[in-house]
Amino acid sequence: MFVRADGPVKTGADLNGKTIAVQSLNDFFTLASRAWIDKNGGDSSTIRFTEVPMAGLGAAIAAGRIDAAILIEPFYHEALAGGQVRVIGNPNVALGPHFMQSVWFTSNDYVAKHPDVIGRFIRAMRESAAYANAHHAETAPLLAKFTGVDATDAVRIPQGVRFDPPQLQVLIDLQAKYKMIPASFDVRDLIYPPALR
Repeated sequence: MFVRADGPVKTGADLNGKTIAVQSLNDFFTLASRAWIDKNGGDSSTIRFTEVPMAGLGAAIAAGRIDAAILIEPFYHEALAGGQVRVIGNPNVALGPHFMQSVWFTSNDYVAKHPDVIGRFIRAMRESAAYANAHHAETAPLLAKFTGVDATDAVRIPQGVRFDPPQLQVLIDLQAKYKMIPASFDVRDLIYPPALR
């Protein structure tokens, strides 16, 4: 969570009534911001969220147009290098020690008609994730090419090799808590059973 370097915001409580920029209203950054603020003395129901493109967040904070935002690479290091913003915390920790931020999905109809394709896709994704996790040096140039981030500065997020339902359930439950979805549900209702093997 970035704020102005010379500003008074130091904790979640200091963000009460403030404006936080996100990529899209009710997105992952909205969820993480709300959870972090509430776990750090604030009341996220008082926050005003607005949409601002990631590339403009550092400048918007520095200019005082917004009070805070979450930045990711390559914008994270660019914003810090300017010296006008600082980090007050990592909102992701409020979601738990492990969580699943993205998954692959398809329709039931496609799965029923193409189980062989789904099986090969699952194997390929697992093998590629295991390789990437174990070979950072070899995969760093690919990361740099597709993200535009210097491979030597890139933070490597472990790639999931197995689907772990509780790591996605926590996000579903928090979305229900913050009324981003009507109610919680069991994530297993969405899972293709062979993906759990």
